[in-house]
Amino acid sequence: MDMDHEEQFCVFFSNLEDQFPQSSLVTLIISFIFQITGILVSERDVALRHSEPCKCNTACVDLGDPDLQQRTVEAAQMSNSAPKGLVKRGRVLRVGYFQPPMLQVMQMPSPRLPLMRTGNAAAPKHKSSNGIPVTPQPSPPIYSRDLPRMHLVKNQRLGNETRILEFKRGGGEYIQKYMRRHLAKYICAFLNSEGGSLMIGVDDGGVVQGVCCDHKTEDNVRIMIDQVIHHFDPPVLPQMYRLDFIPVHDLCNTEPEPEPDLKVLEITVKAGRSNILYETPEGEAFIRRDGSVQGPLRAKDIQEWCHMKFSQEYQDKENTLRLQIDTLEVRLGKIERQQSYQACKAQESVDGTSIDALPTATLIRKNSPKTEDSTTTLGQFEHTNSLKRTNSRFCIIF
Repeated sequence: MDMDHEEQFCVFFSNLEDQFPQSSLVTLIISFIFQITGILVSERDVALRHSEPCKCNTACVDLGDPDLQQRTVEAAQMSNSAPKGLVKRGRVLRVGYFQPPMLQVMQMPSPRLPLMRTGNAAAPKHKSSNGIPVTPQPSPPIYSRDLPRMHLVKNQRLGNETRILEFKRGGGEYIQKYMRRHLAKYICAFLNSEGGSLMIGVDDGGVVQGVCCDHKTEDNVRIMIDQVIHHFDPPVLPQMYRLDFIPVHDLCNTEPEPEPDLKVLEITVKAGRSNILYETPEGEAFIRRDGSVQGPLRAKDIQEWCHMKFSQEYQDKENTLRLQIDTLEVRLGKIERQQSYQACKAQESVDGTSIDALPTATLIRKNSPKTEDSTTTLGQFEHTNSLKRTNSRFCIIF
């Protein structure tokens, strides 16, 4: 096999903590790899992403060399000393290999191919980092050393729409005419459900197309989103949503002119509080169900939503209480066993001294012809039975 086209993998970490800042988690990952292997990883080679289905963070680390990757995976799987705060509470660190998709683009004859070359001179047989995906899904966003930190490739397939993922083509005058309405609708639906992402610039089939978006358009989009979210009821906190402009590159473009500012707009929204129903600026409420949006909700729908939320909240609390009760019962049983064991040991010690030592010591006294022999035999008895000297003398006197 030609080494230029050798399959490459990255190291995949899962079940990572999602309550800490991502910068802190990246630092912990770098520290953990250095601790177990002695390999120093750069921050730009660590791609971190939150996985909504797993309710945790995941990370892909591009080491650029198969030997280093194998060494890291094996050492991490054998290690039991992950830094505190790296793994989500109640989870087990999962480490393995992950093959970034879109490897076939490396074999495409295109003058733009050097954009994907790596800057790591220590591993000449690998001419590409091939990108690290955001999530372990078909053809996710790619990371590269020479391109921006995250980018997409035109005609790249991102999979299908899901409960937490919505695509919009966004061509023509979409941003000016339709985007505001869609923002209110889908942000509201994600807030009232499990959260999710709206990606504008991806068609319904999940194929990346991109939308023309220069710096001025980016500013207008930011202002539009802030204005829409500002009028939600109840208020939406800034940390509950994020806007990203992901560059789109056309690897098949052979024209000398610079490619247009193609981008995919990704609006990521966290789930709102479970007992609150969010409304759009128009006073409408939406929810997300099985890859589609339901709404505006009628009174009957709202009652059903409230019943579902309260039932889920009650079930979660019940499960938490059951877990706490089970934990306390295990601890109580352990304490009772320890106390019972200590009581048995104490009783055995008392019984061995008061019952066994007395006739044995008396027998030694009767059968010993001389005092010196009795003393010697008594010393052997004390050494054999581990009795205190005071108890032995008491037995002889008695």
